[in-house]
Amino acid sequence: VNAMVGLADQMGWDITIVGKAKKLSAEVFEMASKIIDKSQAEEVNVNEYTAVVLMSHDYKTDKTLLPLFLEKKPAYIGMLGPKKRFVKIENELGSLTEKDHKLIHSPTGLEIGAESPQEIALSILSEIVAVFRGKRVTSLKHKEGTIHEREQVVIVASSLTQ
Repeated sequence: VNAMVGLADQMGWDITIVGKAKKLSAEVFEMASKIIDKSQAEEVNVNEYTAVVLMSHDYKTDKTLLPLFLEKKPAYIGMLGPKKRFVKIENELGSLTEKDHKLIHSPTGLEIGAESPQEIALSILSEIVAVFRGKRVTSLKHKEGTIHEREQVVIVASSLTQ
């Protein structure tokens, strides 16, 4: 949690944590805009600019929170953990639509070989940025053209002096 919140904070994101406050570090308290108990998760404001990452490490909590956040329609939902864990949740819920599947990224993150908490946070937040920007992820080494697309600007100047 510390690595994820720290990087999201550095990116200037508004951070709401749903969980047990007593399990969070003082640093997380400083960086989070809100800390809400999981029993009050339905009170979390969600819009088309919201990314939700379920990383409770508790199967029952993630299984309970997934449908709650799916109803709120964030732009992104990520679930930490192996794919088989998500498949088990999906089978037990039994009601996920094609739209739900487009929102859910499980396992969450990009394949960058992440191992440390900081690297995992980087891979997850990078995937969120790519989804928000509507980009397919690829190495810039393989990108055709310029890194940033720019408008072509043509300046025409003339002199009317005689």
